[in-house]
Amino acid sequence: MAPLPMLVGTRDALMKAVRVAALVGLALLPAAHLAGQEATGRAGAVTIGGRLHTQFATTSVDDGPPADIFQRRARLEVDIRLGDRLDARVMPDFAGGRTALQDAYLRFRVAPALRFSLGQFKRAFDLFELDSSTELPLVERDGRIPGLSDCPGVGSICSYSRLTEDLGFAGRDAGVRLDGRLTETVSYEATITNGEGINVRDVNEGKSYSARVTVAATDRLAVGIGAALHDYFFDTPTAETDYATALSVDAKLGRYRRGPLLMGSLVWGDNWLLAEDAGDTPPRFLTAQILGAWYQPMANEDGLLAGFEPMARLSLGDPDGDSADDGGILFTPGLHVYFRNAFCEGAGCSRNRLGVNLDIYSPSQGSTQTSLKIMSYLYF
Repeated sequence: MAPLPMLVGTRDALMKAVRVAALVGLALLPAAHLAGQEATGRAGAVTIGGRLHTQFATTSVDDGPPADIFQRRARLEVDIRLGDRLDARVMPDFAGGRTALQDAYLRFRVAPALRFSLGQFKRAFDLFELDSSTELPLVERDGRIPGLSDCPGVGSICSYSRLTEDLGFAGRDAGVRLDGRLTETVSYEATITNGEGINVRDVNEGKSYSARVTVAATDRLAVGIGAALHDYFFDTPTAETDYATALSVDAKLGRYRRGPLLMGSLVWGDNWLLAEDAGDTPPRFLTAQILGAWYQPMANEDGLLAGFEPMARLSLGDPDGDSADDGGILFTPGLHVYFRNAFCEGAGCSRNRLGVNLDIYSPSQGSTQTSLKIMSYLYF
């Protein structure tokens, strides 16, 4: 099999990709007339927004799923302001024809250095997870290859986000969160959660703990460190709660849609999904990721396009430090084209775009596989 066995797939897949590109304009044009709408509710000010991400994906995997068009995200964001010190958010997702609650929390603003939230939100750990999908110039954080699932413990591919998310160190969970700004340059975030993921009740007596501190070294450079303690247990008659640890170091140089952007993160910890029995010491995993992008604005203020952004991502994943040849390398070149927002000016405004990523995964053993992904991003 050639290293890049297909870019678009079959002729039918190519035709689907062309139709997706042709319909993107229709999918995004309404965003020019939709801004976050604020209204007065029974007891506060309510702002309604949302996002709709439609994806086309192919795979080079033999006997893998066919090229597909589907709703990746269809979320309604409802922000409620009950005063200067109290607000809330509810964000359901309707993608896939079913409703799954994402964010749902009530937040108390005690002081600039202390905010307290109760509900469901993202764990305080991973830079690439904490930043919104509406901002990241990536189609898929984990770079999944449809039909490929050979990474020990977590399945799919051995990429950065696949390891951090499926090992329960990153992603949404229910619990309590503390965050705030200690100085002009230092901020923090800490969470205590069930450890089971979104919309799942706790199954043991343990809780998961995550915390990170971010230092803004300059106006464009931020450095962060994080630590996580994830509870897990094997469902046996003598089940006892065990804990897996993880540490992270990350940096972000630049800002979204403001010229060059460079993000990098290194995470290591326990791959508890590979523990054979309760009380066993799990093997250690190691993963790293670098993302580079360069946003170029368009000079024509009356045109449809606001700018374009070439990008590249390199992700390394080793799920088991005690075993050789079980990891992989993910490389993702791509391009994002941004559409102008008639109701908002400036580089920080428009998140409406068309993104194209080619995920190229090379496992330590086996052949290289690819997946072409095209996604339209509607944000209002």
